[in-house]
Amino acid sequence: TDNGEGASMIGVEDANDYFSATTVEGVLAESHAKGRVKLLTVPLEDCQANSTVRTMALATGGDATVVAIHVCFYTPPSSDAGAVTLDVKRWKAATDEEVSLLSAAFDLESLTAKESAELTLTDTSADLQLADGDSVYVEITSDNADMTGGTDGAVTIDLVV
Repeated sequence: TDNGEGASMIGVEDANDYFSATTVEGVLAESHAKGRVKLLTVPLEDCQANSTVRTMALATGGDATVVAIHVCFYTPPSSDAGAVTLDVKRWKAATDEEVSLLSAAFDLESLTAKESAELTLTDTSADLQLADGDSVYVEITSDNADMTGGTDGAVTIDLVV
């Protein structure tokens, strides 16, 4: 729902009533033309060495489709002896099931400071269809104690509502 001042919550109408495209790219192009894409930017908790940090991104109040996800860090994480990855997960309220919205966890060490990177979404389109009561969260995992950086990050989720 739109509060009339540009801020929106995810109270949604059925996107199938408004879009004729059959691909995510087509829906995104049509939705931009119709002004139906909502961008949700979420500041992330700082990365922690040798641990997993979760940040709740959204709780849905209706149906929406995830069409893109981007990540950016002012200071990306680095680990000489390990890996630092990011995953974006959906908890399905109807089935009490957790699924990744990405094709694979993203290597945060590949980021360039202050530059946004688009994440590769899952090929399972049903997993990108959010329903009432679902939630989406970001999970950052470091598997080594030598990690540095990983501060001042954000994720932007593009939704068709």
